Order: sequence, then C-alpha cells, then structure tokens
Amino acid sequence: MAPTSSRYIEDTLERIKPLQKAKASMDKFIYLYDNLDSNVEPTVIYNIGKTYHIQQSLLFILVHGTMRIHVNNKELQLSSHSCVYIPAYSTLRIQMKSIETKYMLYRFDNNARNMSSNDMGLYNDHVLAGTMYQKRMSDAEFTYIKTHYQELAQGLNQREFKHKDIFARSYNNIIRVFVINIFNIDSDIKGDAVSRQENLFRQFIDLLNQYASQEREVQFYAEQLGITPKYLSTITNVYSGKNASTWIAEYVVTLAKQLMKEKRCKIQEVSTMLNFPSQSFFGRFFKRTTGISPKRYMLSELK
Repeated sequence: MAPTSSRYIEDTLERIKPLQKAKASMDKFIYLYDNLDSNVEPTVIYNIGKTYHIQQSLLFILVHGTMRIHVNNKELQLSSHSCVYIPAYSTLRIQMKSIETKYMLYRFDNNARNMSSNDMGLYNDHVLAGTMYQKRMSDAEFTYIKTHYQELAQGLNQREFKHKDIFARSYNNIIRVFVINIFNIDSDIKGDAVSRQENLFRQFIDLLNQYASQEREVQFYAEQLGITPKYLSTITNVYSGKNASTWIAEYVVTLAKQLMKEKRCKIQEVSTMLNFPSQSFFGRFFKRTTGISPKRYMLSELK
C-alpha cells in the first residue's frame, strides 16, 4: 500500500509487534494486545490526539472506564463493555480516556478474513465494504467475548501447543461469528457446500479489499486466483452482472471517495495513497469511472 499523508501514523503490524500479547503461529490469522494484567496504558499503543491509519481490521473492547474516540472522523463515546469494530484502512484517534482504562484488542489480518469467509461460506459484504460498528454489550456478551479472548491468548502462548494454526483459525471463526451476531450484520450463508465459482468470486472481493489501493489490473487478481482474466470476468458477471475491470475501478473509486470525504484528503494525497503515477492520471481514471472529476466531486459532495 502506498504511504499515507504525514498527518497519519501508519498502524502496521510492525509498529504494534513489541506490544503484542499473543499471535497465531506463522504470523497469520489474529493478533491480541491488552492491559488487563498490567498497568500499561492504551496510550502506549495509541497516543491521545494523534491519528493512526489502521491497516487491518480491529475489534476494540473497552473492559473498564470511559473513552472518546474518532473513527474516520466520527466521534464515539465509549463506556465499560463497549465494543467497536473498525474496518481495515480506517483512521483512529483517541480524544479522551478516563483513569485506569482497561481494554482488549483483536486484530484480524487479511488471512483471517479470507479464511473465515472460506470456512463458513459467508458473504461479509457490509464488513468488507468498510463499515464501522459500535455497541455496548450485554453482560452475557461481554463474558462470552472476554472468556474466548483469554482462552485464545493462553493457547497461543503455549510453546508446546500442537496445531496452533488450526487452533487460531477455529477461534478466529468464533470471533468473526460473534461480531456478525452482536452487530446484526446481514451476511448470507450460501449453504454447506459452496461452489468453486462462488468461492472464487468471494476470494476476488477479499483480494480487492486487500490490494485495491495498489493494484488495478485484472491480470493481477486472476493470477492470485490461479485463473485467466477472461474466466474471472465470467465469474463476476455471473454473480454481479459486472465484469472484473468494472469491479476494480468502482472499488478504487469508492476508496478514493472515502479518503476525500471521511479523511478530508487532498486530491494529490489520494492519488499517492492509491498508487497512481500522477494526479492527472488519477483524475482521468476517476472521471472515466464516475462521469465527474475528483475536483467536481469534492465541490459537490464535501460542502
């Protein structure tokens, strides 16, 4: 992914590596960090007043205390047992926190999202589209997620634990289902057996979510799936009525609009963040896809 504006701190896995409580084997599936058993402040991870560009999906659970945060410039007031799902490529800023704040953080990498979709046959359309969710959990919901968090952390930290990747994958699916249920996310389950074409279509959407900010060629996505560009377009036409090229273009434009609208980025910044060779090239791409220029879009939509 292309570098973001200097106004943001890139919240990469490398940045949080020294703060991790646990992670799945082979650096896949899921990462955990919290301050339940220590006096580590959440500001050790996210400094108050600074904006972070989140690169993986994040499930933030406030165990105790109060906080005020901004996710994509939307202000959220959090109290004990609050749960927030933050999609990948969002911005996060902590504005205020109370004394002795306790929290838990699940971090899902792209492998986790892809594996869950494949395992469960789910179309997580709303999550993949980048929607943020928030709610205050019931006591039963909070007990459930805290228990599974601690069990997962304990298992991942056992050196002699066999088949740790399978263990992490199973817990990842449990947590994903929990997220879908508590936020009432409308995800269609396409039966016990998912056809190869359905799987390929779903994997294509997951790849877009992962690479659209830097890759815009149908050939790239076809190679990742091990099929031809023509067959990929056949599949996308069957399941959506649009070819793969249109899917990619519309997805990239959606990312551009989010950056301009939610993060108030300038056109040149958006062009750089989405890996275009120049601002003029980005402008032509945007207009060809939407019918209007980025400048006109900003003038009409960002009043």
